[in-house]
Amino acid sequence: MKGSVLDLIIVFVILGITMFGLVMGLKIYNEGFADKWPTTAVGNATKTGMLASLDVINYGMLFLAIGLVVSLVVSAFFIETHPIFFLVSVIMLIVVVVASAPVSNAFMEMATSDSLSTEAAQYDIATHVVGNIPLIAVVGGSLVIIALYAKPGGGGV
Repeated sequence: MKGSVLDLIIVFVILGITMFGLVMGLKIYNEGFADKWPTTAVGNATKTGMLASLDVINYGMLFLAIGLVVSLVVSAFFIETHPIFFLVSVIMLIVVVVASAPVSNAFMEMATSDSLSTEAAQYDIATHVVGNIPLIAVVGGSLVIIALYAKPGGGGV
């Protein structure tokens, strides 16, 4: 990431693919492996540990979203830009917000479908994060633009 508004697309791709993989992985586990898991002490401990780590990932998605946006804002602060590119950045932000809406909608369609709603409900925080990608784009993109153009020295070269 190099501190551009377009780098928000990378953030959304990472969040979307990660969440899709988590929901599908839990679905595969519930459909194919949950009843075939060994009932030994080691098997039960492994199953408990695996399900506990999946619960941690729910909060990890929130941490990942915040961390990626913060790292983007910090890297944007250190880039020297000319104020004439402010309008270009705002136009790119609008494009990113419009492009992020289908990603969010596609995930929410998948998460609310009859076959995956149970698994997606287990990741309530992560589902909320991915469902609000356009809002994250507006807030994160605005912070990037502020970091690019509102720094000491007037933002000019």
